[in-house]
Amino acid sequence: MQILVADDDPLQTGLLQVLLNDYGHQVVVVSNGAAAWEEVQLRPFDIVITDWIMPGMSGQELVNRIRAEEFGRRMYVILSSSRGAALEMGENLMSGADDLLEKPVSEEDLQARLATAEEKLKTR
Repeated sequence: MQILVADDDPLQTGLLQVLLNDYGHQVVVVSNGAAAWEEVQLRPFDIVITDWIMPGMSGQELVNRIRAEEFGRRMYVILSSSRGAALEMGENLMSGADDLLEKPVSEEDLQARLATAEEKLKTR
């Protein structure tokens, strides 16, 4: 699958890139929401994993822009956040994201989210 990772934390993006590459996915990594927005307009991605809070353009704004476009309705969007409170998780999902990945990311959580994404993408 084609996966875009947008996060301003180099440790987080490094971990995700290694894991996703190990799983056989093609990965593009960017460090902010504006760069992620440029990437999704240039090429199709199956999954976008974006940090919730980034400089310039937040993950929530990125999700809103993606969902406003026809191509964005086919993408599976996962917001990642170190904020694990139930209320915030609900707000993230209400923003148009398909799922939430809590940071720091565990390999088990990532695999579970990817399995869910693959199943959902079959119906889009």
